[in-house]
Order: sequence, then structure tokens, then C-alpha cells
Amino acid sequence: MPSVREQNRLWHELSGCRQAKFFLQELDRSRAPFALNLPRKKDLRILVGLLTGHADFNRHLHIMGLRQDSVCPLCQEEEDTTVHFIAQCSALMLLRKNILGDYILSSDTLRSIHWFLLLNLLKLLRGFTDLVDCQGCTLGPCCSLSVGCLLTQPSTPQVR
Repeated sequence: MPSVREQNRLWHELSGCRQAKFFLQELDRSRAPFALNLPRKKDLRILVGLLTGHADFNRHLHIMGLRQDSVCPLCQEEEDTTVHFIAQCSALMLLRKNILGDYILSSDTLRSIHWFLLLNLLKLLRGFTDLVDCQGCTLGPCCSLSVGCLLTQPSTPQVR
């Protein structure tokens, strides 16, 4: 079995794996037990999708030929990736501020967040964008954390 140093060298030399390399910059055996001991296999699938980019986001679906474009459906500003969704999407800025204390997360901050929080944050944000519909808002989704509309504060959010 190659040494940790050799594994890290091979990982960095590997072409591709853009998003996985973003989150997994080097071998860190301390994180594996968390992932392998998740109580639900679905959570492990979500975590792997988050870390690798192989998830239900437009960039990945566009690469697979299942979407016309890769643009974020919430902000219409950038490619729809897990990094964009969790750390940068302008449509989720107020919700992100309420949960993590900042409107936009830097790359270093995002990489340093424990996988438990990343997993739960992704599930929470996806849940809000899937379940809540703004009434009269044309700019973005609502959240139900008593914040109202994330962008315009129009009317009370309506759960579908």
C-alpha cells in the first residue's frame, strides 16, 4: 500500500475530479469514520454527491446530457454546483447568514466545515428550496425560518 505522501501526490497529479479535489485536498483518515458510520445509507450518498459533485445539480445533470444548461435555477447567475449552492448562491444569502453567520462562504471556510454540518446544511437548504414556494416573488425561493422571502420579503411563504 502506498504511503500517505504517495497517495496525496497521486491524487494531485490525477486529472479531473475538480470538485472532489476542492473538498478532499489530501488524504485525511480522521474523516472516514464519520462517513462510514452514518446511520442512513442515503446520507452517505448525499455526502458523496456533495463532495464529488455527482449530485442533482444542474452542472452535473448538464454534463450527463439531462439538462439544457448548467445555470443555477435559484439565482440564474452561476453554474449550479454544490459549492455554489452551499457557499455562494445569492438567492440563499440570508438563510446562509442565519445558519452559518455569513452571507458568502470563502473556499477555506467551506473546506474547514465538518462534513456533519455540510451534510445537514445541504439537506436543510435543499429542503427549503424544494418545499417552499414564494407567493409573488420572481427573484428567488423563500425559507421558513421566520425570515420570509430571501430576496424581496413579499408575502408569507406557502408550503407546497
